[in-house]
Amino acid sequence: MLLRTNKPIPFLELLSTLEDVLSRHFGRKRRIVRLRRRFSPYSSSFPLENVEVELDGRQTLRLVVKDLSPESMLPGARAVRPAFLYRRDREIEVYTRILRHSGLGTPVCYGAVQSEAQQRYRLLLERVDGPLLWQVGNFQVWEEAARWLGRLHSRYQLTNAAAQLGKNGHGRSQPRLEVGLDYDEPLL
Repeated sequence: MLLRTNKPIPFLELLSTLEDVLSRHFGRKRRIVRLRRRFSPYSSSFPLENVEVELDGRQTLRLVVKDLSPESMLPGARAVRPAFLYRRDREIEVYTRILRHSGLGTPVCYGAVQSEAQQRYRLLLERVDGPLLWQVGNFQVWEEAARWLGRLHSRYQLTNAAAQLGKNGHGRSQPRLEVGLDYDEPLL
């Protein structure tokens, strides 16, 4: 069942956010000439949107936009997860500070929005084509995924940045970092 927020990011706000973040990422002003969006069926705690943009210069990007803003938490997650687990900055920092330069083959992080004053937290990632792991029956693929996770954990288990991101705000370690990746089929 697809659970989604009742309030998608307003179109003009999404357009402005995308242009600002992509301009920072590419180091020059970028203008979006076409934008397509749809909710991802793989949203869990927060809504994911699959977005395809055509930039000036005819470059096309396929993105995942994750809205981590407090009011965007999906009802099912709000009902079962205690509020102290949510530090919106944690997932954003994992992508922007740790994975961006890790060489681990993670999706490109184009950037993020973090505005405490407006309570806006959004993450913009490359959308990667391919089947979901649970849809793959080849055990060797599962073993490679486990090896990749092992490399990720062994590389960052003792670093200060990863240790800080593993705290829940009360000085206690969390059992895991949420680093969700969205693999989805092309837009229609």
